[in-house]
Amino acid sequence: MVFAGIAVTALSGNPKTAFADTNRFQVVDTDRAPWPAVGRLNVVGYDRIAMCTATLIGPQTILTAAHCLFDGRTGKAHRLDKLRFVAGVRRDQNSGVSSVDCVRYPKGHTYIGTPKLKDTKLDVAVVRLSRPIEVTPAAVFSPSNTKQITRETRLQAAGYRRSRKFLPTLDANCRLDGVKDGVWVTTCATEKGASGGPVFINVDNQLVVAGVLSAKLKQSRSIAVPFTKWSDMLPFDACPSSAAK
Repeated sequence: MVFAGIAVTALSGNPKTAFADTNRFQVVDTDRAPWPAVGRLNVVGYDRIAMCTATLIGPQTILTAAHCLFDGRTGKAHRLDKLRFVAGVRRDQNSGVSSVDCVRYPKGHTYIGTPKLKDTKLDVAVVRLSRPIEVTPAAVFSPSNTKQITRETRLQAAGYRRSRKFLPTLDANCRLDGVKDGVWVTTCATEKGASGGPVFINVDNQLVVAGVLSAKLKQSRSIAVPFTKWSDMLPFDACPSSAAK
């Protein structure tokens, strides 16, 4: 895949999760594909419940941000038995629930509590669920696709914001602002809870996952990990001992 016609924007500061302009978001209240495959990854502990967004990309496989699987206070990975994926959360309904069997990270991944931009290129994880979720998985952009992703490509970034936990929201008209240190810098709005959410593009009238939301930058921009950083981790059809962490 060639990224054509992209001007890299100068960036400053560290990535951070932060609140965005709520006027940018539209609520998604539908059971049409791919929305039943977009869900919440919940971490349940004795003193809190944390959440991120994740996307079902296979019957037992979800895609999310790697930092969602770590405790930001201790820097340690969450116990797998504390993780629950809830697909298609819509108010008091959902498309299915599963615990987690194992996790696959990109080669060289290390959790960094306060990452710089260059550190976020590995902020992605593929998670193997304990049981299949009986909804149609979201399609994933293929590196063999001839479609070029440029500054003119419309992106659609989705997630479960902490301020609206029970319906997904969407920034439906954002763009690729540049590529820096191996990650996408986008104009997509984001907010706490949306980390790990899908960045969709339209291919032949179908929304396909091309990136994973990682963090927010200043000036209403966000960071997404592009498919080039995680497509080689797919498929994830079993849990070899080396995949668990």
